[in-house]
Amino acid sequence: MSTDRELLELAAKAINGIYDSGTGCISLDGGIDYEQWEPLDDAGDAFRLAAALQFSVDFENGSVWGAGDLDMTRLGKVSVEQPCFRRAIVEAAAEIGRSMP
Repeated sequence: MSTDRELLELAAKAINGIYDSGTGCISLDGGIDYEQWEPLDDAGDAFRLAAALQFSVDFENGSVWGAGDLDMTRLGKVSVEQPCFRRAIVEAAAEIGRSMP
């Protein structure tokens, strides 16, 4: 299991970014920097991450889906009783980052 810091670093990598855990900032290709990038705690940051990766978030069924192929690969499923879509999005993004060289 990854720590939150590792998840954020891998999620940033998935969108060609670099996460600085010391400052909480993310630097993206093209020099766009965001201060206090907190997709685990901030819904706006999480959904911008989902949009950047073309994820689909299904609130009714508690799932995060990838749009990279026709069969919509399910990337993560969260409990409908206590949904935490921010974490599901970050974990799904981290899996993409983990698979990158």
